Amino acid sequence: ARAFKLPVYAAGFELSTQALHQAAKNHTGNYSPVSRFPGSERDVCFQVSTDVSYGQILETVTNVLGNVELETSVHPVDIYQAENTSTKNVTVRIKLTAHDRTLTGDDVSSVIDSVIASVVDKLAAVVV
Repeated sequence: ARAFKLPVYAAGFELSTQALHQAAKNHTGNYSPVSRFPGSERDVCFQVSTDVSYGQILETVTNVLGNVELETSVHPVDIYQAENTSTKNVTVRIKLTAHDRTLTGDDVSSVIDSVIASVVDKLAAVVV
């Protein structure tokens, strides 16, 4: 540290460039370019039994969106449960984006309707 005139709190390390190069070769990556076309977001609120977890809702929604040829994402917006009730409201935001066109209202509605039908069927939910 004195020879390089470094402060007491300095640290150093070695980096194996060969190991780094090998790790970069093995990494497949999951990059996808940003779409030139606008996406569409929809919020859907499900009223479910308190026994149903957010994870179950997310899994059901993700399974339906896995069959769609669009870029999709699902995020929680709100989970609300009033006192002394046996139900709770779970709101999720679903984002859909196409890389080859602008989505129409019918495109988005058909996907959202499929999601709603699946969650209602599998988890006995009610759309609020």
